[in-house]
Amino acid sequence: MTQAAADALTIWAPAIRQRRKAMLQRIVMGAATALVFSPMLGWRFSAIWLVLYVLIQCLEVEVFRPVVSGQVAEPVGWRGFYGDLVLMLNAGFFGLIAVPLWILGGAMGGVAASVLLSAGMINSVIMSGGSMRIFACTVLPQLAIFALTPLFMAQLGAPPHIVTAVAVAILTYTAFCLNTRRHLFRANRAETTARIEADRKRTEAEAAMASRGA
Repeated sequence: MTQAAADALTIWAPAIRQRRKAMLQRIVMGAATALVFSPMLGWRFSAIWLVLYVLIQCLEVEVFRPVVSGQVAEPVGWRGFYGDLVLMLNAGFFGLIAVPLWILGGAMGGVAASVLLSAGMINSVIMSGGSMRIFACTVLPQLAIFALTPLFMAQLGAPPHIVTAVAVAILTYTAFCLNTRRHLFRANRAETTARIEADRKRTEAEAAMASRGA
């Protein structure tokens, strides 16, 4: 197994636990999103969207319960594949609210959708905890929706040079997210290595003290 693969397995479970701690934050953000956009999307639509979003959070909790409790440490078997699907569903469902914002809200709704998606992608970068697998599952669905922005702008009659500029900006923002994830991964790996080294030295010191006492 390569060092990168070994690091990926080591980081995955802590990253899942980090996401579990942030579940309440995601629910609050979902509730705020539904409330803020309800005048544009309608109260019924916003309420149904929020209920489904909360149910998805509960589904993620159930899928990753063995990981959070420490029974599972690697994304193996059906649970790993199912977990990836749940992560993609979670991020994708949150991002999908951008589509009705464009359709019902026009250009102003599109601005709100773009801000919402960019914030969601940054949150995914932070909450992935340096795990490329979790990063891909949570960022790619939102990125796919974000990439539709130039198409929506063209449909609303935006000038071609503005559409091109926005497309370039989306590519630049994507590169920024990837670079940020890379730095977080390196920092996480350095922290993990330092912690393992500190535990080793403490164990050696305890063994030396026990030997001296004997």
